[in-house]
Amino acid sequence: MSDQTFPAGFENLKKFAPDWVLQGPLEKQQKRSERPLSVVKAFNDELYPEMERIIDYLKTVPMDGMSEADKNLYRLAATWMEMSHPVDLKWNDTDERDVFPFERIHLVEPSPSD
Repeated sequence: MSDQTFPAGFENLKKFAPDWVLQGPLEKQQKRSERPLSVVKAFNDELYPEMERIIDYLKTVPMDGMSEADKNLYRLAATWMEMSHPVDLKWNDTDERDVFPFERIHLVEPSPSD
């Protein structure tokens, strides 16, 4: 991603952009499964206090016509949501190893605004 900016007031989140502003569910799933639980937990814990503010802001932004900065914030929030369930559900790992491999799943439609 070339433009890793965030909307005004969210500049403090730029440090997350290189690793956590991800597009599409498969990219998020792959990132989650490749990272150790300690890394995912650290990301979850650090971004958690910002999530209410992020959601409140995104509620004011129309989905069609989002700026790239708004899309980055949306993607960061969506990535956090994907990463939070191993932490919330107290998994011992970031992935379930004995299930159908996600790499073989082919989605036919992109997520909105991704």
